[in-house]
Amino acid sequence: MLNTTKVYRTLGKMPMYLGMEIPDLTAVIGLFVVAIVVTMLFFHRTLIFGFPAPLVVGIATILLSYGSLSAFKYGKPKGYLRDLLASIGSPRSYTATARDRVLTRPYIK
Repeated sequence: MLNTTKVYRTLGKMPMYLGMEIPDLTAVIGLFVVAIVVTMLFFHRTLIFGFPAPLVVGIATILLSYGSLSAFKYGKPKGYLRDLLASIGSPRSYTATARDRVLTRPYIK
């Protein structure tokens, strides 16, 4: 009799919640918190359409950031936003022959 072992194939898959990857959802929640704090500091007693301004601005921030992020990432691979931010923050190499002393981990995995 042949012994078999279960192999989980979803270990390398990026988890999704509410149709978004976790880093993207974290960015949307961060924008929401910043919008609420700024609105509470400057417009805390203002009403928009009969509702408190922080509530309206918070909901508008979530809807606009989710829509724009979805439109931005349309047709791009998983983890694109994380890789884009990592490439923007990484040091630049202006010549192919120079050694880069700033990198602490291998560039190619």
